[in-house]
Amino acid sequence: MYPDPRIPVGSWILVTGVNGMVASNIASLLLEMGYKVRGTVRNVEKASWMQEKFDKLYGKNNFELVSVADLADEGAFDEAVKGVSGIAHVASIVGHFDPNTGIPGVIDDAVNTLKSAAKEPSVKAFVYTSSSCIGPDSWNEHAIKVAWVRKAEAEAASWKFMKETKPAFVFNAVLPSANFGIVCDPEHQGFPSTTGWLKSLFEGELTLHNFVPPQFAVDTIDCARLHVGALLDTSVENQRLFGYAEPYTWNEMLGVFRSMYPNRKFMDDLPDAGRDLSTVTNERAAEVLRKFGRPGFTSLKESIKAATEQILAFTK
Repeated sequence: MYPDPRIPVGSWILVTGVNGMVASNIASLLLEMGYKVRGTVRNVEKASWMQEKFDKLYGKNNFELVSVADLADEGAFDEAVKGVSGIAHVASIVGHFDPNTGIPGVIDDAVNTLKSAAKEPSVKAFVYTSSSCIGPDSWNEHAIKVAWVRKAEAEAASWKFMKETKPAFVFNAVLPSANFGIVCDPEHQGFPSTTGWLKSLFEGELTLHNFVPPQFAVDTIDCARLHVGALLDTSVENQRLFGYAEPYTWNEMLGVFRSMYPNRKFMDDLPDAGRDLSTVTNERAAEVLRKFGRPGFTSLKESIKAATEQILAFTK
């Protein structure tokens, strides 16, 4: 139970893109805590495994799937937000795109979801999944060129919308770094996104490892906790929670593999691994995590242990 939650247990929470890696863990945590979850997907039939899984774990009538085919359409979320008390907007337009057309589409997605929320009087809190590639108060030119440019631009537009329209609900943003740890359902999701990077390294396959620079990591469940805390915590209002647990390199990760599985052969260290020397602003996020009864951020070693145990169990 989260202490003195902004949203009462038993309320409906909307989680967009609920079949994704981050969003599915958010939904699972909310259901475990006694909330009801409405999840948006593009295709309900393809995501039907979620209905079956969550009905079995948490009982029927606590989780439902709704279709939102085009995230950028104005009014796309008008029906989905009806009756919900909180919104975790995790979904985003993905794929390769022309920056002159793709970035506006992602901005439209974020702002249109806020517009839908502003029409629904039941909404008390809205959390947006942004990018950890930008600083706590700025959107600089260098950051605009990195991989999560779309989220950075959309978050900036979201803050502008909040400032100009002043809707009745609280708005917060979570900025997660690379997610490592367990996934909600490896049978149906595989090991997507950054969890796939860890799996590839564990199995001796180099994919993006030579191209992805050193950065910070956050546990997959801690990432979910930060989103839920941003919705429920009455002291978190108009804030940005940075999901930076600790920096990592691929060679450090290989070292953890070797210490945990001394009888297993792993690849040699990669040359010129480097290290992220950024100064992080993660103290507020750590405070939120402690309200879940945690000591703060889950360590990278713990995240790797959970991830590799799930990988080995699934691939047996």
